[in-house]
Amino acid sequence: MSSRRGRPGLPPVVVLWCLAVVIGACTPTEDTSVDEPAPEVEDVEPSPQVGAVAAVVLPPRSRTTTPVLDAIDVDLRVLESGNEPELGTVRTLIPDEVVFVRDLALYAGQRAADLTCVLGPEGPSLVDELATLRPAARYCAIVGIPPEEPPPSEIDLLIVRAEELGHVVGMATAALPGERFAIATATTDLEGERFVDGFVAGLGQREAVLLDDEDEPSQIVARALADDVDGILVGSGHEAAAIADAARAADIPLIGPQALADAGDDEGFAVTWGIRWDRILQPSVDRLVGRSQPRGLSLGFSEGIFDVRSPVGSARIEELIEQAIAEIGDGTRDPLQPPAVPDPPDPTD
Repeated sequence: MSSRRGRPGLPPVVVLWCLAVVIGACTPTEDTSVDEPAPEVEDVEPSPQVGAVAAVVLPPRSRTTTPVLDAIDVDLRVLESGNEPELGTVRTLIPDEVVFVRDLALYAGQRAADLTCVLGPEGPSLVDELATLRPAARYCAIVGIPPEEPPPSEIDLLIVRAEELGHVVGMATAALPGERFAIATATTDLEGERFVDGFVAGLGQREAVLLDDEDEPSQIVARALADDVDGILVGSGHEAAAIADAARAADIPLIGPQALADAGDDEGFAVTWGIRWDRILQPSVDRLVGRSQPRGLSLGFSEGIFDVRSPVGSARIEELIEQAIAEIGDGTRDPLQPPAVPDPPDPTD
């Protein structure tokens, strides 16, 4: 008698569980999640650059007197300490001769400097060349008048209104005793022709006598004596200190940079002026470290970059200096025009 053996069946409980899984897989489930709004993205200012390096190429020693170069270096140390930690270092580069200005500018601009500034008349053309070679860095130069076209975005042209300084110095000089005043070392880098133009305008009715810069200091002073001048203006030129010494020996009053007067304890100086180079270069540093975006900034008395004094202690001259600065600031005095001559008193009054 034969028998048929079938396959063993699954237990009922397992069968029911399998059906539940299959049915659940085929049945759509309700989405109970809640869409949360995306977090708002705040506009965060980029962090300013920290530890930036600035290099400043000064005019060469061959045409700039040492006391003035030393005074500029002091101002650059003020610029450095006043901008920490964004500005880490300010390197001062002083060429010995004119031919080395470009070499030092290229050295600074093509290497680690984040900002390269060139003082002196070569500056605008050199920074334009540097910006072409290394456009990722920043550059600045000093000019006397606004450029005809705006500079490239990586260049700051800082317009120093030297005619304002010259005018106030000339006006203070005109208040000194005498009628004729000589101008020595007139075409220096740091004052420039517009300074001399302003000085001549500030003299008003007084006479300006130009002396030959090519002569030796003793010859310059001898010529001033022969011309019977009542004072000598010395700029920042290389021979300025020697001219000042010769003028003191000849007892001729001096008009010149405060740094030069300080080197001689103010002896012999009747009018002095100072230039704050840290304040002149500050806008370019601000732009470098991300504080502001100046592109060609005009700087003069209103921006606090000039200072004119009278070491002789004349209260009248000090009052005239303050008045002239105020009138230049409010636009009522043109620094390239002589001051208005007051009308003579009416004899019938």
